[in-house]
Amino acid sequence: VQLYRNTYQARQGGKIGITNNCDWHEPLTPDPLDVGAAMRENDHMLGWFAEPIYGDFGDYPESMRRLLGDRLPKFTAEQRALLKGSADFFGLNHYGSSWIANSDIPGDANTYAAYSFAGLPVAQSTWLHAV
Repeated sequence: VQLYRNTYQARQGGKIGITNNCDWHEPLTPDPLDVGAAMRENDHMLGWFAEPIYGDFGDYPESMRRLLGDRLPKFTAEQRALLKGSADFFGLNHYGSSWIANSDIPGDANTYAAYSFAGLPVAQSTWLHAV
């Protein structure tokens, strides 16, 4: 980003952005555990990439830092400053949504996807199971 901005952008007039592929996740129930699980899942799927650039601190989402601990690479202060606000636009490829419930089974987000809700019909292809 810095190289492009300092060397080419004025002459080329280009913009820098990222486009993420992310499905959206809604809580299966209004239970606070499911609400938290949906937020964690969105952090893991979208915030992982977007938060360092578009967030306030140039870092991964707090939920990821808390859950993943030392397994998540740490940004230096200089890297956080370079990341924060480094894109001119944000693109999103969105193809579907799913319900998410909290899970006590250990895992990175402690969630699981639920593709059926209250007897509503779902598509045969699991990636088409939508809210």
